[in-house]
Parts: sequence; structure tokens; C-alpha cells
Amino acid sequence: MTREGRAIETWARRFRAFGASPETAYHLARNRLGIAVGAVAFGAGVVGTVIASRRGQGAPAEHAPSRRTSSAALKPRPVAVVWVGPVSRTQVTGAELAGVPVVHLPCTGDGSPSCSQIADSYLDGDGRRLPGLRRALRLPAGPLVLAAFSAGGHIVRRVLTDPRDRAELAGVVLADATYTTEWADQAQGRAAPIRSFVDYAMESLGGGRLFVATASSAPNKHHPTGAQTLAAIARELGGHVIPEVGAFASLPAPDRGWRGGGVHLFDYGARFGHAAHATELAPKVWGALVRPWFEGVG
Repeated sequence: MTREGRAIETWARRFRAFGASPETAYHLARNRLGIAVGAVAFGAGVVGTVIASRRGQGAPAEHAPSRRTSSAALKPRPVAVVWVGPVSRTQVTGAELAGVPVVHLPCTGDGSPSCSQIADSYLDGDGRRLPGLRRALRLPAGPLVLAAFSAGGHIVRRVLTDPRDRAELAGVVLADATYTTEWADQAQGRAAPIRSFVDYAMESLGGGRLFVATASSAPNKHHPTGAQTLAAIARELGGHVIPEVGAFASLPAPDRGWRGGGVHLFDYGARFGHAAHATELAPKVWGALVRPWFEGVG
């Protein structure tokens, strides 16, 4: 057996020891370089937060030491849900978790400042944005769920660029927020994947975190549609995801979808307008998938 093969077997045993199925453990082992920094650190961060809170020593998460342990099957209770983008509380009524505070950060793609500029204003000298977001919104230490509509995805994608920030998120839920200006092959209609979304999705394959995205084929000037970018993300995930077919009876069936571990991608094409992904689809997605995912978790 080659050195790489032995390393994969060693990592697979470690992930199985934390409750991952053999298949999931193998996938995690094959992608250990991305997962070891993000998903692995996430488990340690959650455990540290719980211990500190029980001792009454809730230090800010950005100062917690990083440790290497698996996040497979670990679903911590979020301390807050943060909605970002051009959407109000009344527009996404029901897209929330029982007993968990919801905070809204309104922004638009062409505002002054725009969603992108707001996200970049949180960038610190250590290359992170989540600590700045926490301070600006007065968020407590502990796992967060980031939810975004439309241009709000630009905030989420920037937060997800740093593995330490990804490690503090229990879930990411996108309502037609997978927009980019980059093409892989414009003639073929192939968008370039958003790398930070792919990284977080890869770290969610073990089932310890949740990554959910709906997308539409609503025109985006001469840029890729949300659906084209969603397909690019699915292509990057490759064999780690399989077709999502009729998994949730209470959720409208998408034109096409993909799932794997904590990853669920739904392409609704032209069936729902852009705004409807927030006002109509988001509450259904949260009711059918997001709330049950975190239900009963402490």
C-alpha cells in the first residue's frame, strides 16, 4: 500500500471512531486537508463553547484554541440565526429556529455600502470576518446559522473564506444567493464555482453541519444565474453528492437537486421567481429541512 493509501486508511479509522459510516469516513479521509482545518476544528470549537458556558466562562469564540477532532454527527444548538441581504423579518416569517434569536443585516448588491463592502469592512488583520460580524451585530459566542437572500450571499461567501470562521458555523442556508460574475465556460453556460461555498459544503458532508441552497434561473445581466452557479458547486462536489429526488414531501420538488451528508442543493429553475425564494420557498425549506435538522439538539 502506498504512503497516501496508508494515510487515507488511518484517517478513515479516526472518522469511524467518531461515528461516521465507513463510506462517509472514507470520503472524509480522502478530503482530509480541507476538512481537517474546517469541519474538524468545528467540533472542537463547539465542545469548547459548551464547556466554557457551563463554567460561566464564555470567552469569545475567536480566542478559543483550535484542536483537531472530528465533527461527524455532531450537531450543536445554534445560539443565533443571522439573515443577510435585501430581506426583512416579515418577508421570511417562519424561516427561523424555535427559541433561537434571529438577527437581520439588511444590504443590497448595489447599495452604498453594498453587501460585499459591508463584509469587507469586517476583515481584520488576521484575515477573518466573522469576529467583526459578531461585534457589529452583538452576537454571542457559539455556533451560528448564516442565512442569505440574493446579494446577501456575497457576505456569506466572504465569511466562509477562512476555515476558522467556517468552523464556528452550524449551518448555512441560501435562498437564491449563489451569484457570481465568473464563468468557467460562458459559451457552454458553465459558471465558475464559488470556492468558499464548495469548501463549506465539503466540510458538511460528514453530517455535522448543514449547507442548504435553493437557486433560480432568473436573469443576472450577462453573469451566471444562481442555478448555473449551483450546478457548478455540485460539479465540484462530484461523487460526494447524488441526485436529490423527492426527499421532502412538504417541499416543492426541484427541477434538479443534489444531496450528500448535510448538503442539500435545490435548483428550481424558473418555477419560482427570484423574490419568491425568500418569501415562499425559504419558510418551506426551513420547515421541511432546517428546523428538523436542529430539532432536539442541545
